[in-house]
Amino acid sequence: MKSGENVLNRIKHWISVGETLQQDLGKKFYEIFPPSSYTLYNLYGTSEHGEFLFHKVIDSDLNSEIHGIPLGTVQVVTGILCLRLGAE
Repeated sequence: MKSGENVLNRIKHWISVGETLQQDLGKKFYEIFPPSSYTLYNLYGTSEHGEFLFHKVIDSDLNSEIHGIPLGTVQVVTGILCLRLGAE
């Protein structure tokens, strides 16, 4: 990595988890990370059960009359891989 480079700019796919993603936060994300180069996903559900809702956030989600980003469609997890920078 070059000196002064922001490591966050290298991450192209982002996932919001834990709570319902609000429109204002989605808008702030895309103000910093333009949708032409970055993707934001809304993941909502219980990881303990291996099922969750998943939605790719698009521009129309941020400007609709509905307050909040759609939760998405049900996904059934068959496996999860967690990655950390610098991990062995």
